[in-house]
Amino acid sequence: MTGHKKAAGNMLVLFLGKSAGLFVGLLFLPMYHRYLGSEQFGIVAVVLSLQALLTMMDLGMSTIVGREASTSATESTYRLVLSAETGLTGFYVCLAVASLVAQEVGLLGNIDAKGVFASVILFWALVLQNLYFSVLLAKRSYAIASSTQIVGSLIRACVSAYVLAFVSATLDSFLCTQAFFAIMHAMLTRYYCKKVLVHPGMSDHTKPAPSEVASLIRHGLDLVVFSAAGAAVTQLDKPIVSALASANDVAPYFLAMTVCMVPISLLASPISQFFQPRVLAEVIDNKHFEAATTTRHFVYVILTATIAPAIVLWIWRLPLIELWLRHDPIAATVADYVAILLPGYVIGSLGFVPYALLVAAREYRFQALSSVALTVLTLCVAALAASKGNIKAVCWTYAAYHSLSTTVSWIRAAISSTVGPAAKVSLKIAAKVLVVIAIGGYVINQLT
Repeated sequence: MTGHKKAAGNMLVLFLGKSAGLFVGLLFLPMYHRYLGSEQFGIVAVVLSLQALLTMMDLGMSTIVGREASTSATESTYRLVLSAETGLTGFYVCLAVASLVAQEVGLLGNIDAKGVFASVILFWALVLQNLYFSVLLAKRSYAIASSTQIVGSLIRACVSAYVLAFVSATLDSFLCTQAFFAIMHAMLTRYYCKKVLVHPGMSDHTKPAPSEVASLIRHGLDLVVFSAAGAAVTQLDKPIVSALASANDVAPYFLAMTVCMVPISLLASPISQFFQPRVLAEVIDNKHFEAATTTRHFVYVILTATIAPAIVLWIWRLPLIELWLRHDPIAATVADYVAILLPGYVIGSLGFVPYALLVAAREYRFQALSSVALTVLTLCVAALAASKGNIKAVCWTYAAYHSLSTTVSWIRAAISSTVGPAAKVSLKIAAKVLVVIAIGGYVINQLT
C-alpha cells in the first residue's frame, strides 16, 4: 500500500508541475494578445511555435540521455549530459549565425537583429532546460523537476507581462525578457540536475572529448530525423498559416491549438513521464510480464485522466473559451477550431504509450521514417488549405495527423518481437474505449 501511495504522490507532483506551466500559458496568452495586438501577437505565436519545435528537435539528446539515465550509473550519465550540452551549444551557435544572416538579407520579415538573437538565445536556454528536466525525471526526482518547472515558467511569464504592460509593449521587449529568464530557468534546473548526478569524490569538471560529443550526435541521428519531423509537423503549421493566409489568422488558430494541448500537456504528458522510465527499465531488463502490466496500467491511467475532461471541454467549449478570452470577438472562431482539433489531440495523447514501447525496443529507424512520411503529407495538405484561406481544413488535417500517427506507431509496436505482447494488450484496451466514446459523441452531436 505504501508503494501505491508513493506512486500516487509522484504522479500528483508531476501533474502539479505540468498543470502550473500550462495554466501559466492559458492565463498569460490572452494578456500578450491584448498588449501586443493581433499582428505582433501573430509573430509571437510563430516564435513560440519555433521554440516548441526546437525544444523537440534537440538532436535526440533528451531522449538518449533520459533513456541512459533511467538505467545507468550517475557518473556515466553526467558525462553524457556534458557531451549533450556541448553538442547543443555548438548547434545553436551555428543557428545564431545563420539566423542573423537570414535577417540581414530580409528572409525573416519584421523581426530585427536584436529580436532574432534574443529568439535564438531563448531557444538554446529552453532546449538545455528540457535536457536537464529529462534527466531529473529519469532519475525519478519528480519533486525537484516539477518545482523548477513551476518557478521558472511562472517568473518568466509574470515578468514578461509586467514589461509589456508597464515598460514597452514591443516584440523585442517580450523576446529579450523571455530569453533572460529562460537562461535563469536553465541554470536553476542544471544546478539540481548536477546535484542529483554528482556525488562526493566524483569528478565533475572533466570536459567531454570531441569524439564523445560526435559519438553521441551520431547515436542520435535517427532520433534527430524523428524529432525534427515530429517537431516540424506540430509547430510549422503556425508559420504556414501566417505566410500563406495572414498573421491575423494565426491568433485564433494558435489559441485553439493551445486549448487542445490541455489533454496532452496537463494530463497525458506527466503520466508518460511517470510510466516511461519504468517501461524502459523493464524492457531492457527482459521483464516482459512486468512491462506488459506496467503498459496496461499506463493506458488505463491516460484514458481515465484525459477523456472525461476532454468531453467536458468539447461539449461546453464556447462558454469556456469566452470566459478564458474575456468575450474577445475571436472566441467563436477559436471554439469552432477546437471542435475539430480536440478529438484528434485526445487520440494523439494515447500515442505516448506506443512511443515509450518503441523507444524501449530501439525502433528509432521506423519512428524516423514514419514520422517523415506523415510530416511531409500533413504539411503539404496544410499548406494547400492555408493557401486557400481555409483554416478549418488545416484543423481537419491536424486532427487526422494525430489519429494516424498514434495508430501507425501502435501497430508497429504490436508486431515487434520485443514489446509486441505489451503493445497488443494496451491497443485492445484503447480501441474498445475509443469506439464507445466515438459512438457516444456521434449520438450527442445528433441530439444537440
